[in-house]
Amino acid sequence: MNAGILKLAFMNATRILKLALTVAIVFALLGRIRASFVDNQHISPLMQFFAIGGLAFVATIALAVRDLQKLSAQKGLVRQHLENRPDMDERTFSAGYEVMSTQLAVFVRAAVAEFFMVPVEKIRPDDSLEHDYQFQRVMPDFQVFIVSRVLREYHLSPAVYRFDSRNLANFTDLVNEVGRIISNCQ
Repeated sequence: MNAGILKLAFMNATRILKLALTVAIVFALLGRIRASFVDNQHISPLMQFFAIGGLAFVATIALAVRDLQKLSAQKGLVRQHLENRPDMDERTFSAGYEVMSTQLAVFVRAAVAEFFMVPVEKIRPDDSLEHDYQFQRVMPDFQVFIVSRVLREYHLSPAVYRFDSRNLANFTDLVNEVGRIISNCQ
């Protein structure tokens, strides 16, 4: 596993734990409030607090792991699709871009290839985000990974940005959107 994938996995694990702790605390407090209204002689209010909070924590972790498994399976299907097509060399890939955007396109291409764990030669400028990358199913992790990877290539620190996916249809649209984000971060 490369550093980018490990960082994404760590970010996901951190987000899951924060979410699970928040949900557990909220449900534990609700359980504590409930315990103050209901007299239960079999279990103490403190035990109810921990039981409800613990169950909410475990349920949140289980749902998050399920969602990550679905994302991983989807990425596997995309990887299989991309690996089963012919390669496109760098010269052919870069021919469709102006000199200014060629470097950005190459960086975005490398990031997409890294995200799906395929050789860069499998990524093409005419790729459909929905058909080739299943964009709607992998979008949050995909866009965070791509943008942060390209920002690192330009030695920019990640800032708050707005990723506008409404008009994205193909790889070139993705390059243009990442370019817009980079110009706003400079």
